[in-house]
Amino acid sequence: MLSTGFEIDRYVVEEKLGEGGMAVVYRVRHATLGTRHALKVLTLTSRDVKERLIQEGKVQATLRHANIVAVTDVLDVDGSPGLLMEFIQGPALDHWLYHYQPSVEEAVTLFRGIVAGVGHAHEKGLIHRDLKPANVLLHVDDKGVHPKVTDFGLAKLTDSPNNRRTRTGTTMGTPAYMSPEQIRDASAVDRRADIYSLGVILYELVCGKVPFHDDDIIELFTKVAAGDYPPPKSLRPDLPDNICEAIDAMMEVDRDHRASDCQSILEILDGADKEAFTQPLNIAPGQELPPPRLMKRPGPTTLMPDTVAASAAKQFIRPIRTPEPAPERMGSLAPRRSPHDSGLDIELDATTAALPVRERRGVTGILLALSSILVAFLLAIIVVMGLALVVQLVQTRGTQPDVVDPKPVEIQTDPLPEPQPEPEPVVEPVPEPDPEPEPVPAPPPKPVVKPTPKPVKPTPTPKPTPAPVPATTKTAKYRVVFDPPDVTMNVWLEDAFGNRYDVGQGLEPARYDIRMASPSNPTKVFGAGKVTLKPDTESVVRCNAAIGQCRAQ
Repeated sequence: MLSTGFEIDRYVVEEKLGEGGMAVVYRVRHATLGTRHALKVLTLTSRDVKERLIQEGKVQATLRHANIVAVTDVLDVDGSPGLLMEFIQGPALDHWLYHYQPSVEEAVTLFRGIVAGVGHAHEKGLIHRDLKPANVLLHVDDKGVHPKVTDFGLAKLTDSPNNRRTRTGTTMGTPAYMSPEQIRDASAVDRRADIYSLGVILYELVCGKVPFHDDDIIELFTKVAAGDYPPPKSLRPDLPDNICEAIDAMMEVDRDHRASDCQSILEILDGADKEAFTQPLNIAPGQELPPPRLMKRPGPTTLMPDTVAASAAKQFIRPIRTPEPAPERMGSLAPRRSPHDSGLDIELDATTAALPVRERRGVTGILLALSSILVAFLLAIIVVMGLALVVQLVQTRGTQPDVVDPKPVEIQTDPLPEPQPEPEPVVEPVPEPDPEPEPVPAPPPKPVVKPTPKPVKPTPTPKPTPAPVPATTKTAKYRVVFDPPDVTMNVWLEDAFGNRYDVGQGLEPARYDIRMASPSNPTKVFGAGKVTLKPDTESVVRCNAAIGQCRAQ
């Protein structure tokens, strides 16, 4: 684990961005230029893993495209390789989709950018083999949101037999996004496996869920092999036909009937006939797949900065701040590591150790000063309360007498009185109990002669009248507050049976789902949270229309 301020070659570690099963990603800054990059460093020492990371660097360094994360260098980090990559200021696509459901136009715009990046890799003879939303980063800047494909760790070169290192029969990738042929044998796949994964990504973008899901991996593989996924229109009826046709063309189980390149996908999205791009390919055994067609302009691939989707992506961006040096490193302009140590200890440069520390200024310095004062004040209160508690315990238990005068005090003691003999106890006589009276025999009971009852007609038993059901008083109410107030949406509540309740209606005290819809598109309804209404109370529901989330106060 690299600490903040640690220097690797010409780069200084600023922050850990994330950690996976095989590597850790840090944000680093060029010590001279001040530019920021991402550094992916291995945590495993296996030789195969190291070779795979270097292979990923070589593969991704050959790609220069606006929709692909660029790799610029490979660094040696204490014997482990580290990939120096383009720093992406924004969330991953899967994280964004968890918090936001895009419209059809927004989903297609992002998807076109992803297809453009994958198509460029295919033109260079590269197959990704692990396409999924987690491997698509959303770069957010003043021009909008740009999708960028990353993590070519499982990439395969199609034009060089020496680079086919995957063993026959090996399954590699993410099951929910893998094609049927990749599940059977990852070594025999071509670019049509990436086309299938792109179809799953488009399905998830427009439908809000993956086409196949099962906790049992064998059952999941069986569903993928059968290809029986819910039709997209069953989940989103307003979906245009060309998007459904594009999904079907990409997710065809038989890859010979699947769309064969990324340009075909774009043409189907633009309204071309699907059948023209899903005709079976007659490829002789041992013959390579024909090269893909050159990518034409894919259309708009960037979400505009003034859209709700771009605002939702900006919610996950933290401002970049240059970290201050640690106290023991104050005054050092560039912490450096000795070429002979393990790389974990950092030595100070003696020539710069006496330089004055740069003063903190601006809002950040004021906030840090106020926080320091607040912490000191809280510590003082805790110390005073602790001392008061100790004094109170000492006074209560009397463990130490109060010392008033340091002079010795004479203690006078009175003589003890002589012991007096104890008086003899007086024993009172116990009265004898009165003799119990002899029991008097009871007289024999007289025979009772029962009169013969006259026949009486049975009286019909009246049916019980059901108790009146008290009417439920609808005493709970709610109101909606928007933050910011200039962006409003249609907000209402729904119960477990799907009944809608608008603002101002009396409701039964219970738990309700919060629903939200845009005034310009009232048919696009999505869940924004939950609220529990209490009796005789008006609850406040505060909503953020930018991210489509509400919470109760």
